[in-house]
Amino acid sequence: MKTEAKRLKRLRRVLVLACSFGRNLAYYRAGWDGHALAAYPTSSLFWLQVNSNFLEMAVLDWCKLFGGKEKHGWKNIVADPAEFRCDLLHQLELNEESFGARIRAMRKYRDEYIAHADTASQVQVPVLDVAKEAAWFYHKHIIEKELQPEDLPSLSSERLVEIDRGYAECQEEARAFYLCAAGQVRERR
Repeated sequence: MKTEAKRLKRLRRVLVLACSFGRNLAYYRAGWDGHALAAYPTSSLFWLQVNSNFLEMAVLDWCKLFGGKEKHGWKNIVADPAEFRCDLLHQLELNEESFGARIRAMRKYRDEYIAHADTASQVQVPVLDVAKEAAWFYHKHIIEKELQPEDLPSLSSERLVEIDRGYAECQEEARAFYLCAAGQVRERR
């Protein structure tokens, strides 16, 4: 019983990380949708910093899921890692080498820019479309293949199950904040 409770807790944590990645990605992208951040004067760094922080948290969360030997990485969580890898690569329409290159790019950004900013000579923001699709796939896999239907109510949050809806809600919420704040900045000028 303790082992099953521990596994359920780890599976829930994977869902939390995938959703956190999605939220931060949505908030980050909302800043660039419709050029919301362009409305701010260049001397005002607050919203640019906020937006960068969302990107950094998204990268950190994603690396916990796909970065290598992390506790919540798919290799340590899913019941059949070989099947998961095959299905993931098929979903992403990538071969192992191409996906490995995406992982290395995310880890490089994390390691050289976020964790050790003094080592990065030039910042290369990783491509996030594949990262999003991989996180969504992992999330769906946990719900559909690792959890039992009776486990879902114990997750205690619909937001952990509805990743697409949560992403859209977060993106809309962030757009509203960015645009509202941009309007207030213009009024002060």
